[in-house]
Amino acid sequence: MLLVLAFAGSASATDLGGIIPAGTTVTLGAQAIVQPKYEGGKDYEVTGAPIIKFSGANPFSSFLKVDARNINDIGLGLLNAGGFSAGPALGYRFDREEDDGRLLRGLGDVDGGFLVGGFARYDFNPAYVRISYLTQVSGEEDAGGILRIQGGADIVAAPLLVLRGFAAVEFGDDDYMQTYFGVTAAQAARSGLTRFTPEAGAKSFHLGLTAEYEFAPTWTLIAGAEYVGLLDDAADSPVVEEENYVIGRIGLSKRFTIGR
Repeated sequence: MLLVLAFAGSASATDLGGIIPAGTTVTLGAQAIVQPKYEGGKDYEVTGAPIIKFSGANPFSSFLKVDARNINDIGLGLLNAGGFSAGPALGYRFDREEDDGRLLRGLGDVDGGFLVGGFARYDFNPAYVRISYLTQVSGEEDAGGILRIQGGADIVAAPLLVLRGFAAVEFGDDDYMQTYFGVTAAQAARSGLTRFTPEAGAKSFHLGLTAEYEFAPTWTLIAGAEYVGLLDDAADSPVVEEENYVIGRIGLSKRFTIGR
């Protein structure tokens, strides 16, 4: 986090070598995320993620809009017209290890890797709808992908306070559901769990709220919570310890304008 924010302070007086046009408003920061070690696990861990946003009336912001839902779903809006934005999406999925939960012992580790896909979003202020699909292409290459459909609204609750609420449903394909919620015959023999072959379909429901408070000029404190409820075969999986859980996040960001 300190490196990101130090860069934000030093970059405010330059145009970054012409890479980003002068006049572009950039927000950089970092956040800590508290979440289960794996989907459906009851033991929690803390991970970090960057905060990167671009805005401003200039050629750069109309050419590329970064729409980052999380580190596993970062949309790069190359097609922008009115409230519509679409383009490729990138991300990273962390690995899942046997010792992340007692029900995973004997199942083997699942390697993390890079995700690629695409997204589309339409804004009708203050609300929006967004859809994305990303699949893993490195590490555990047959780990599959997730389709996410999300709707939300960003509301200015006070002059320095913005509330961002959303609801979303995620769908896993056959490979994803088998990798993260299935138990093969060999895994059942090693772990003692019942063999389980989930089908592609609705995986989880998400409901979240984030507050962004500008406590000082250009500095913003971010805090949020997200409820996750596993659905259908994901909820019925023998590897799941908790069908419902909460993800928390807190972060700090700095806003600056290139060339000023």
